[in-house]
Amino acid sequence: MGMESSDRPADLKDANPFLPLLSFRLGTRADSRGMHLGIPRLDLEKMARHVAKRGRYTMPFQRNRQRRSPTKMVILWDVSGSMMDDADRYLSWIASLVAARRHVGVFLFSTRLVDATREFKLPYAKMRERLVQLTALWSGGTLLGAAFEAWLLQHATSWLRADTTVFILSDGWDVGPPEQVESSLRTMFAVSRRIYWLHPYLNTEGFSPETRSLKKALPFLRRLLPCDSQEALIHLAREIVT
Repeated sequence: MGMESSDRPADLKDANPFLPLLSFRLGTRADSRGMHLGIPRLDLEKMARHVAKRGRYTMPFQRNRQRRSPTKMVILWDVSGSMMDDADRYLSWIASLVAARRHVGVFLFSTRLVDATREFKLPYAKMRERLVQLTALWSGGTLLGAAFEAWLLQHATSWLRADTTVFILSDGWDVGPPEQVESSLRTMFAVSRRIYWLHPYLNTEGFSPETRSLKKALPFLRRLLPCDSQEALIHLAREIVT
């Protein structure tokens, strides 16, 4: 994974390069394209009362920002062996999203699924230390369908709703049956249409989604997006989840 448990807490800015770059607060609700809907609206009722009292309009527009319940975000991170080259980059990015947003669930998987949401709420160095201890999880094979199915059974009640954004961070290599991926994503899609797949090789010349599981997943994805660089992840955070 490229992480050492001896990382010093004092090195937070160096350890997580995304923290100084993602100095924004993520939005509370998104429209059909995944963009923030925090636009203030005119308080027409207050304006009408003022006009009735004064007989004419003399004050600035009164705006009333609608209160919206924070949307939820789910990150399903494939931590199998083929995804380990850039593990620290993904770790930093996910930690930044958790730090900036209230309701983010982080779930790691290879051949089994682990809820790491609590770990990601810890100070950065402590979080990395805890995750390093999950030695049975890192660098193994991948069972995408089994992981998605386990998440649906164990966590969907708490996390999945119509405005939940689901990010799947994986290269799509899978040793399980692709039909299980298809079935699980169909179930997710029936509730939320905001499923994004982040692929580390999408920008690689000649790439096409040829793995069996990824082909099965495509009809249920809003978009297939690159995650091959720090810049791509920052762009994703600003354009998709702000």
